[in-house]
Amino acid sequence: ILLNKLGRDELICGVLRGLKERGYKIYCASNSIWQSVKTILLRCGFMEYMDYFCSNEDVKEHKPNPEIYLKCVSRSKLSPRECLIVEDSPIGKAAANASSCHLLPVNSPSDVTLERILGEIKICENKNRMMNFM
Repeated sequence: ILLNKLGRDELICGVLRGLKERGYKIYCASNSIWQSVKTILLRCGFMEYMDYFCSNEDVKEHKPNPEIYLKCVSRSKLSPRECLIVEDSPIGKAAANASSCHLLPVNSPSDVTLERILGEIKICENKNRMMNFM
C-alpha cells in the first residue's frame, strides 16, 4: 500500500487498524527486497497490522507478473475473487489485474481511506454474488 510514499502516516495506520478490527487479513506485496520491506513496515508502524508480507526475493517472477499477489492469496487460503488489492503503480496494477483479484487503483495516499476500501469491498462482494448466479 504505497509504502514508498507514506512515511509515518497515521491516517494509513487508522485504515489498517479499522480493517483489522473488522477481521480482514492484510498482506503486503512489494517489488522491493525483503529487508527494505520489513524496515519500511516497521518504521511506518504498519507491521503490527500485517498478517504476512512478500518481497521480490520471495518470487521468481516480479511484477507485472502476478506471482507475488498469488503467493499472498495462497497464504491467505482465500480465492483471488475474495481478495482486494490496493495499488498505485502501473506495474502493480497490471499484476493485480492478471491475478484475478479485485483491484482498487489509487494515485496518492489521500486515496487510501477506510470508507473507500470498505465501499470497494461491498462492490466486490456484490460482483461475486452476481457471478455465482450466472
